[in-house]
Parts: sequence; C-alpha cells; structure tokens
Amino acid sequence: MTLWRWSSSGSSFSLEGDLFESGGWTMSRVGDRVAAGDVDGDGRDDVVATYQESDGSFSFRVWKGGVSHDRWYSSGPFNLDLVGGRLVVGDWNGDGKAEPALMRDDGDGTMTIWRWLSSGSSFERASDYESGGWTMSRVGDRVAAGDVNGDGKDDIVATYQESDGSFSYRVWKGGLSHERWYSSGPFNLDPVGGRLVVGDWNGDGKAEPALMRDDG
Repeated sequence: MTLWRWSSSGSSFSLEGDLFESGGWTMSRVGDRVAAGDVDGDGRDDVVATYQESDGSFSFRVWKGGVSHDRWYSSGPFNLDLVGGRLVVGDWNGDGKAEPALMRDDGDGTMTIWRWLSSGSSFERASDYESGGWTMSRVGDRVAAGDVNGDGKDDIVATYQESDGSFSYRVWKGGLSHERWYSSGPFNLDPVGGRLVVGDWNGDGKAEPALMRDDG
C-alpha cells in the first residue's frame, strides 16, 4: 500500500513527494480503521491504524508525520471484525499526546470502549468503558473524537438510532464517562452511513458534530 499525503498552503493542497510505500501489506487486515493525532507530542500529527495479525492478535501501526512507520502495540488474541471501522484517536488525559480507542461489539448486547494511553513511543492499555444494554447496529461506524466540553481532554462521540425513529448523540468524556448530549426528532441515520465528523466549527474551543446525509 501507499500512504499518500498532501501539504496545505493555506488556500490549496499540494501532493507531497515523500510518500510512504509499504512492503508486504494486506489492506483487508486494516479495513477502515485509520485515524490521525499527535501521538508523540511533538506538535505534528501522525497516522494510526490497526492491523489484524495472522496469529489472531492485532497491532497498532503508527506513521510519524504520515511517513516513518513503526509498531506501537501488540495485543493478545483480539478479533477486529467486532470493531468494524470504530477506531478513534484523541488525547484522553490532556497530556498533549493522542491515543487510540476502539468501540467493540461484545456480541452479547453490550459493548466495550477499549482505550490506550501514549508513552510517547508506544501505546499502553488504560481503563475501559463497559456498557449496559447496547445494539451496535444502531451506531454503525458513526464514532468520532474531539474535545466537546473544552476541558483540554478529548471525548468520544457517537450517534445512536433510537427505537422510536429518533437518534441521540452519546458522549464519553475522556472516553469513559457516558452522557446523552442530544435527542432528535424523527431522523433515519441509514442515509448518513459512517459520515460523522467532529470539529470546532466556530473556534470557541469546543468541538461539535456534523453529519453528511444523502437526501435521496
């Protein structure tokens, strides 16, 4: 695979010349689990992906600045099919280094948010969030991260299709503390697919969600 990168002039993007080109690589072992954040705290964002290894474990792969590749974590047995595309990266503890989290369907009507913290050169397991009743198909891949309350720590945001045809925004502060932040009127999330993003749209220091929806 090739990791293509562009740089910004402030008004346009230009293709970078120093692209990352892999050796042996099976993209189906990654799926859609790719995200970005400054994992080593050097002020430059990095690319993070999960890779399902042939022995049933998985690894977190990191490309510093989108170029220099290294392995930052190796798991025990872990099936990434249960995660789908639900990888997010954010600074969960406010130390200036971003870390990954995975939202995994536990297969029994519950889910777990698995979290890691960054040492600056590797990822180390942190405490997890374990839900009560949860239907992952009501979320799909609509999971993103950003600092929604402006406290300097990133949070996880997901949409949840409620049984009455409305949807809610669910927020996990720091990836742990769960709250409902919004309830809609009738709204079908199927036309949204996985197109949820979170960003600070008005520059007030608090991140907010947006959905790109097919109007049919």
